[in-house]
Amino acid sequence: MDILIVRHAIAEERERFARRNLNDDLRPLTRKGVERMREGVRGLEALIDSVGLIAHSPLTRAGQTAELLHKSFPRSPTQEVPEL
Repeated sequence: MDILIVRHAIAEERERFARRNLNDDLRPLTRKGVERMREGVRGLEALIDSVGLIAHSPLTRAGQTAELLHKSFPRSPTQEVPEL
């Protein structure tokens, strides 16, 4: 079994987001983060044929990153894993 671990893409700055009195779990990706993750996913597509499972934490930014991966590997199921 091979395991590929991908950290979430660039998210909003923690301090700036905290000033809005929102829970850090809700902190989303930035536009730049989405763009760079799309570039990274294109690189992954060149290296691997498939992904067995895209598991992600409940954090908003992790779910958004998983969605970007899923767009390139649509046959791969995604699953939120609270322990992550």
